[in-house]
Amino acid sequence: MVSSASCSSAGLASHKPFSLLVTVLAIASASAKVHKLNEKTFEVAISGTGHALVFFYAPWCEHCKELKPEFEKAARIAKKTDDSIIFAKVDATKEIELAKKYGVDGYPSLRFFKENEKLPVNGEQAGRTAEELAAWAIKVAQAPDRVTEITSGVGINNFIEEMKTTNSVGVIGTFEDTEAADMFVGVAEKFKFPVRFAWTTKNYAWKHLDLEEGETNLAIMYKPYDEQRVVRELNDTKAHSKKSQKEMADMMNKMMGVPLNEAEKLLPEPKPAKELGKWVSDQMMPLVVPFTDQFMNLIFTGPVQVHMIVIVDPQNVDPDLEDDLKEVALEQRGEVLHILMPAVEETEEMRKFFGVDDRVLPTALISDMRDVTDENPAGSQYLWDETKSLTARTVSKFEKDFLAGSLTKGKKKKKSKKKKSPSASQEL
Repeated sequence: MVSSASCSSAGLASHKPFSLLVTVLAIASASAKVHKLNEKTFEVAISGTGHALVFFYAPWCEHCKELKPEFEKAARIAKKTDDSIIFAKVDATKEIELAKKYGVDGYPSLRFFKENEKLPVNGEQAGRTAEELAAWAIKVAQAPDRVTEITSGVGINNFIEEMKTTNSVGVIGTFEDTEAADMFVGVAEKFKFPVRFAWTTKNYAWKHLDLEEGETNLAIMYKPYDEQRVVRELNDTKAHSKKSQKEMADMMNKMMGVPLNEAEKLLPEPKPAKELGKWVSDQMMPLVVPFTDQFMNLIFTGPVQVHMIVIVDPQNVDPDLEDDLKEVALEQRGEVLHILMPAVEETEEMRKFFGVDDRVLPTALISDMRDVTDENPAGSQYLWDETKSLTARTVSKFEKDFLAGSLTKGKKKKKSKKKKSPSASQEL
């Protein structure tokens, strides 16, 4: 296949270097093999082969050495069911900028690059056996795209029903025309957390979205908890459409001589787009997040890195306490993540890590992970005053004191060998 491509490569070489085309063709012809990629071959290979599961590794990492044969076996298993998926690996110690671009900060790390989507799916939940890896890759590959256009009332109803039946979070944007939808689609394509997006320009959409007749330019979130349905107005979206961005780039090119491709990169993300992205990331999480596998990845790698953690005895939970937490969480939504952790065997290591494993329950702490570094992998912890009861008023004051900088940190823990927190073991 490679030699035949060489014979007919003249017309293609004007678009991409021939050596990179050979890489793409070779991958396409033998997708059960694990392909080693570098910065020069990565983008072309990923964009030219459908779906790709990429293994970022360090040669010295023992966990990477253990994963390597399982990853190679997974490639062979997955090919039998879905040959659109390639398996590839990248030496993150050599391709430092590539690893940094895709948020690799521990080894091994897995990223799934799904066709038609700009951002990869993080692979913490992929499992580490060949069978688990293959099953997860096939599931992600066959999942619906992150953002889709809906062109019928049935499609709108099906999207809403899917959110209910799968306990997923989804956002529908309704717009007057495709130009008005551009900004919403751009935010959806870049959004890196597990939220589904859809959009429509059908003038009868209001009938299916519980809106007033003619209402448009809205983002409507459906979720399986708390408010369940939340609506946000989207104003002046046409002012930030692809057409308007292109016009700004053209102006920079003509007036300042900036090359068009560079001008497009220099344009800042529009403020309404930033606000929409933050609204989605704020609203997608429960007001009080249960410390379960379903939310583990979002707790430790999500957008909010200040955590108010309340530890309770699962056999004796005060129902009023969760209501109090919800009340405070509504005040601090987007600034502080509120987590309810049961004192069970599975959380013992985490409670020891925080220094609260021997406390009388319920108890609490604030864990600030914003200043996590290799030298300080635990971040900073602020322990609850055990002489005080946990109520909406006392928790609210505790958080406000923290945000004002008037709390004292808990005792420093010994340095961990893990990159960020005990949850980093999911990367290993």
